[in-house]
Amino acid sequence: MKHNQFYKYLDKQLWTTLNDEINLYTRNSMLISHHTYYDQQEEQDNLLHWLHERWHLVLHTNNSPYHQYTIITMALLLHRYGWEITTLLPDVEIAVRQLIPHRSKSFERSSTSLLNLLNTSPKPLTRRPPRAFVATQLRAGDLISIHLNGCYHFAFVHDVWQELAAAYPVIEFYQEVHTQPALPLVDHQAQGKRFSNGICHEERYAVFGLNYLPDPANQIILVQHSYASLPQGDHLEKPMGLHVYLYFTQLNTYIKELFANPCD
Repeated sequence: MKHNQFYKYLDKQLWTTLNDEINLYTRNSMLISHHTYYDQQEEQDNLLHWLHERWHLVLHTNNSPYHQYTIITMALLLHRYGWEITTLLPDVEIAVRQLIPHRSKSFERSSTSLLNLLNTSPKPLTRRPPRAFVATQLRAGDLISIHLNGCYHFAFVHDVWQELAAAYPVIEFYQEVHTQPALPLVDHQAQGKRFSNGICHEERYAVFGLNYLPDPANQIILVQHSYASLPQGDHLEKPMGLHVYLYFTQLNTYIKELFANPCD
């Protein structure tokens, strides 16, 4: 069996989203793989950690068929892109067993081939995979919340930048953090970035790969279109540059760093 042959049994949007994200991480990892500081095991661990953070609300909060499809799709695509999935295999086998009673005989027959495939050693890619066209579904003026480690961070979409092969949102975070996704914002102060000299500046991020709404991982929620109360940065110095360009696979790290040293 080839990886794509199991596609017909899976959620199409789930496949597309995870494929885009693992593709993006793999491309960036291969870009630095020739450097002396590159550590394949560290990259492997970082990728799995990021995926568990990103898909936390699906992987760790229920045992629905969607949860099971997510585990299978994630393992299948990681294996396809040459990543080691040994730690995921027990969960994949459980997910397959739980789905079999609810699916066709064809699914049951194919699942044996799937597990045989995933138990083989993945073949590392010899060249970087092509970058897919990226078109965000966010629009200027949108208010979104981003779940990370039990907290919901709110961000305002200032603009959507267009490139030949991509469109990506420029966002700025509010200081206010909630433990529930749908609570209204009370304080509209912007969350600035504290630099090494102790001075706080306004900070905006152009995020390549922040695409899908509704988000299949449930991490990103569109709270409101045309939100009127922009982040207020009167307590902050002007930004050091236009914005920080980053990949969606880096966003969680930037959020942690941004809120680790708040600018009160």
